[in-house]
Amino acid sequence: MLLILLTLLALPAHQHRFFAALIPLWQAIPGRINARNFSRYSGWNERTLRRWFQKTLPWAELHWGLLQLLVRLGVLEGHFILALDASFVPKSGKHTPGLGAFWNGALHRSETGLELSCLALLSWSGHHAFPVHVQQTQPRGQKADRLEQYLDQLVSFLKQRRTW
Repeated sequence: MLLILLTLLALPAHQHRFFAALIPLWQAIPGRINARNFSRYSGWNERTLRRWFQKTLPWAELHWGLLQLLVRLGVLEGHFILALDASFVPKSGKHTPGLGAFWNGALHRSETGLELSCLALLSWSGHHAFPVHVQQTQPRGQKADRLEQYLDQLVSFLKQRRTW
């Protein structure tokens, strides 16, 4: 099914080969998912993998293509809800970009770290979520209000994806 999906997306040949090797490997690696473990289990050089992950990869298109394929095959109905959820990532240090005070829902308090906001399509009938866009939330010093940031993220996403 992965090969069908990658063919439907019309990716360049080099990205097609990378995804075709990466995704099964991603599912098979025990423990942490990082460039070092990818290099251990794939035979690729760790530096090569780091360079690949620094490039912009079309993750949103891959997720959208998977969603379309599942709807075409009848696995999912075509009714979805667009949802936004913020996730806290604990970080320390003084040089981490975007570091600020964010709400940590697990501890029910504000802590120093990073926040990622994820837009996902939730299936109406099943219990499936398909992430379509993830963006790092900027701390208060750089933007006035987080709700404005979430709204900006939603508006820019919808403008970019009118064809969806």
